[in-house]
Amino acid sequence: MSTNIEARARALCAADLRPSVAAGDLEVAVDRLWPVVAREIQGDVMDRDAIKEPRDIAVRVVEYQRLRR
Repeated sequence: MSTNIEARARALCAADLRPSVAAGDLEVAVDRLWPVVAREIQGDVMDRDAIKEPRDIAVRVVEYQRLRR
């Protein structure tokens, strides 16, 4: 995954999670969940040449969706 996609995904993830995640936990949540946002940016497809998709991506997607509500 390009650095640009990662930076964008992290920024969007932080903005999405800020209302529902405590300030002290936001960085950890973004570190865990930014790949979900990166998939969304790329049309739900990870760039397999640049980074391996986390094995637990399905769990992370559910976690991210829950926190965004």
